[in-house]
Amino acid sequence: MKKIAFIIVCAICVAIILSLSPAGSASDTYYFIVINDRPEPLQKDSIPIEYNGVMYAPLSVFGSTVLKTYPITDHKSRIATIYSTSHFLRFQIGGDTRDDENNAYSFKAIMINQSFYVPVKEVCNFFGFGYSVVKESVAPPFIRITNSGATLSDAAFAKAAAQKMQSLFSEFLNSFAPSPTPTPTPPPPTPTPSGTVQPEVSVYLSFFGAGEETLRALNLLSLYGDRACFFFTPDEIRENAGLVRRISALGHSIGLVCSENLLEDYETGSKLLFEAARIKSVLIALDCEYSWYLGELAREAGLIIWCDSGIRMYGRDSSLYLWQLTYPLSLEDERADLAIYCSESSLSVLSGFFAYMYRNNFSVKPINEIAETYLNSNGVY
Repeated sequence: MKKIAFIIVCAICVAIILSLSPAGSASDTYYFIVINDRPEPLQKDSIPIEYNGVMYAPLSVFGSTVLKTYPITDHKSRIATIYSTSHFLRFQIGGDTRDDENNAYSFKAIMINQSFYVPVKEVCNFFGFGYSVVKESVAPPFIRITNSGATLSDAAFAKAAAQKMQSLFSEFLNSFAPSPTPTPTPPPPTPTPSGTVQPEVSVYLSFFGAGEETLRALNLLSLYGDRACFFFTPDEIRENAGLVRRISALGHSIGLVCSENLLEDYETGSKLLFEAARIKSVLIALDCEYSWYLGELAREAGLIIWCDSGIRMYGRDSSLYLWQLTYPLSLEDERADLAIYCSESSLSVLSGFFAYMYRNNFSVKPINEIAETYLNSNGVY
């Protein structure tokens, strides 16, 4: 079964790579639709998508008494129309897009699973609505459509609605779970022959970097109830004391990034960490290669080197795709260590990665002083 799953994953990876060619690409981020100051619940098969650099949403989004627009569909002719009290916009799949004065437009509608999807920005411009796509905020990503009834700015809305949207997102994920059905009382368990039990994959998540992307990663961890370790340089702690305090308050571990000058870097970073969050940490991530000498220094000082520069850092130097994070989970190993640099590239796929782990029941393990380190698990000292 593991081998079959591995082959399937490889096939999916190839498909994803092909789909991300310049000819066409689709984002795997889940976007909320927000009308004025109200987020709409996420629903299966009707989630907005980004395709070829254009944001599309289901036609039903514009069936709104708030916006005063209404859709009509003709599936036989593959025509969809959005109309208001003054004018309309008509899309024909494979044909023209025209308005009530027969003016033609270059933008088109697309069909997904027999549902019409329309380009949101262009429709908003036509009907005079405000349009914005917000990703970099405390709330999950959302598309906001506004008219004169909106009262909050995008930033103020994101802050006010973050908790509500995270709750809606959890409900959406829970909708994928099958409904429980009554089952008869199972017979007493029988011994399982050795070697037939599939090992549980334990996932260890470490995050690097400090900034707005780090805050978004923290929000995702809170949403799913997972624990990770955030590694910072002394300068990052000095410049982001509030973020460090928040990470500590939410129960995550914090480690220090050190160079070959291990003891000097640790002393500086440890002092700043205590000033910022009143905590001590003995977890170290080396930004250089591990050596016996550094290992001895760490042991004598009571420090634990979790990883060195040999660990693969996802999202730091190049674009990151969802399959790159899910692929390590498909291997035969019982353990997966994922070091993620908090960048725009990594955050664009991180929500999809957490949803993948949630659906497939992967176990995220906390990184702390008693956990086996990445170096130990790979046979280093």
